[in-house]
Amino acid sequence: MKKIQASFIIIIALLIALIDLQTKFHFIKEPKLWGVFVPVVIPNPGPENIFSGAFQKTFEKWLADNAGLRSFFIKSRNQLYVWFYREISLNFHERVILGRENYLYQYPYVFSHNRLDIIPEKVIEEKVKKIKALQEFMKKKNRALIFCITPSKATIYPEYIPDRYVNKERLKIKSNYDVLIPLLEKHGVVYADGRRLFLNLKSEKWPLFPKSGAHWNYYSAFMFLSKINEKLKTLSNKSLNLSDLKLKGVRVADKPEIFVGLSTEDDDLAHVINVYDPSFSYGNYAYPDIPRPTTVKKNRPRILIVGGSFNRQLIDLMFRYGLYDQMDLFYYYSKIQTLPASFIDDSKPIDKSKLDWEKDIFSKDIIFIETNEEAISKMGRGFIEDAYKNAMR
Repeated sequence: MKKIQASFIIIIALLIALIDLQTKFHFIKEPKLWGVFVPVVIPNPGPENIFSGAFQKTFEKWLADNAGLRSFFIKSRNQLYVWFYREISLNFHERVILGRENYLYQYPYVFSHNRLDIIPEKVIEEKVKKIKALQEFMKKKNRALIFCITPSKATIYPEYIPDRYVNKERLKIKSNYDVLIPLLEKHGVVYADGRRLFLNLKSEKWPLFPKSGAHWNYYSAFMFLSKINEKLKTLSNKSLNLSDLKLKGVRVADKPEIFVGLSTEDDDLAHVINVYDPSFSYGNYAYPDIPRPTTVKKNRPRILIVGGSFNRQLIDLMFRYGLYDQMDLFYYYSKIQTLPASFIDDSKPIDKSKLDWEKDIFSKDIIFIETNEEAISKMGRGFIEDAYKNAMR
């Protein structure tokens, strides 16, 4: 027994020593971890910081993020969770759910699917009235503003969500989407409805969301962009000089591919679950076969997109088609990125106090305001109210 105890103590001591040496020298190459990482700055270990506990708390956080072999331990734990419990580790900023047939879901979309983000109808209607006023304002300038609702994977493919994550009683309640659509019709807002489009497309043979991603695939994003193109023709008093979008065919792949640019969004959730082999979640990658334009149109529109992460595939497709002359992306109305540029994220924070609304926003030929079904409770992120206030001056 004593030999066993001694051996155990020696093994633990060697492991601790190995972790300490790896923390200091990094002599073993560790696998990359994906996700949001905020570097911790250790304060000066002066008497004030030590006696207040600030130094100890910050150092503890730094050590947790920088300990040697950390990525091996995290990936091993996450892989064991998947193998033995068919669960994704809970230690994520936004939880990922492993569904039937290895579909991955981001928890906020399931949360919204369960009607846990309901806001009052009068709040939604107030936003709708402002969107309508902005559409009329832009139309008088011979420009266009379109409101776009992008679909949620949880509402298009709810059948793969495990039963323990579905509240069947709450599904009887009207969702924010169910309230929004009649209000858009009531006030005459021109909009593109991704959920309605996708539910109609679902009966066809092509997949609309990859198993391993939070966002739509390139085929379904193309179909939505085509719908937007149709709607834009009714919104301006002048021709917006939009290119016609043509689909020659669809190609389905077993692995994610880079369709445009330097990276792909098709396996974003497979990355952030941080397991050794995420390929168990691969599938449903659909890529449109679209002809590249042989000539680039003159006087192409200048575009502003206000919205979130679903716009990345739309921007890739617009770039491939040469649909715009210049584009600004107001990412969640907190960062701005100007395109065309490299596909590397070079966004900068938006200083809202310094925005020149006439020059930077209302001069655009087309403004897209995009919200996902899951984000209707936060649609516009303040842009709708700010734009309305500045347009009605």
